[in-house]
Amino acid sequence: MTKLKLIFLCIIYCGCSEITEKQDIPSPPVWVEKSRPEDLEEKGIDAHNVNLIYPDRNSIKLMWHPNPEEDIWKYHVYRTNQMDEENKPIDFSNILTTEDDTLFYDEEVYYYFKYYYYLKAENFEGIESNASETIFYTLLKKPQAISVPDSVHFQQMQFQWIETSFGSHVPSGYIIRINNEFSESIWTCEIQPPGYFNPRTFNYSSGGIDCL
Repeated sequence: MTKLKLIFLCIIYCGCSEITEKQDIPSPPVWVEKSRPEDLEEKGIDAHNVNLIYPDRNSIKLMWHPNPEEDIWKYHVYRTNQMDEENKPIDFSNILTTEDDTLFYDEEVYYYFKYYYYLKAENFEGIESNASETIFYTLLKKPQAISVPDSVHFQQMQFQWIETSFGSHVPSGYIIRINNEFSESIWTCEIQPPGYFNPRTFNYSSGGIDCL
């Protein structure tokens, strides 16, 4: 009888320990949902027009929600551009470990590569979460803007740029975006390529009649 009681207690104890251990594992981080290209506020994974390491390129902006747990210590960002024979991403490497940020600009990227990312959270006990959803992004070459005089009137604003991509890499559309002095978007417009010769031109209209 004593042996049976000891075995029973041991099973209960081990079971409780397993439950506690599972409860201590942080939940997988959640990416911020990507906004539409024409939205005024850009959210989620997107191209960013500043790259301090390679000024001639864009960077890739990544955003995620803070974990609900109060004991989260770090977030780990993993990236790859390698694929296996079944076109599944492989060979991820840790490119960032951060304690507080939920925003990251990946500047070590190049044009026309598809980059895959996932996240993990880590609590103060050093326990890591399972991986987040895997997301991906491909950068195109940014068009070469042609500057306009500072005295141009808002109602007569004209955008001109030179498209530097060729072949299958030519964009299927463009987003025209006007920012204020605080770098906040105040007007956007999605357009189809306005012709196939450089420079390309788009005339601003306040009603957005030429926007998609």
